[in-house]
Amino acid sequence: MSTLVGQLINFQTNDPRYRCLNGQAINVFADSTAFTYTVVSTTHVPRTDTTSIEPGEAAAVSLITCTGVWLPTIWDYTERLVVRAELNQDQAPDQVARY
Repeated sequence: MSTLVGQLINFQTNDPRYRCLNGQAINVFADSTAFTYTVVSTTHVPRTDTTSIEPGEAAAVSLITCTGVWLPTIWDYTERLVVRAELNQDQAPDQVARY
């Protein structure tokens, strides 16, 4: 599993460009090779929850960004938005392991 950490753009936006929906494709590029993943879940977790970066059974990628309420005393948000996507069946996991 790979974990990509992002940065909050605007957690209150209704702009569909910033939404990930189950079934949506995510393309990840390594050199000239493209890997296509399909979103299987979108969840909010407490900022201290690390379960989203633990390895799972399937070849997957987790996209993580901040959300929730701003905590100015610790310069952090209360939650993380975690988008988990699994590698499409037509791509071999051993191909991903090379990167």
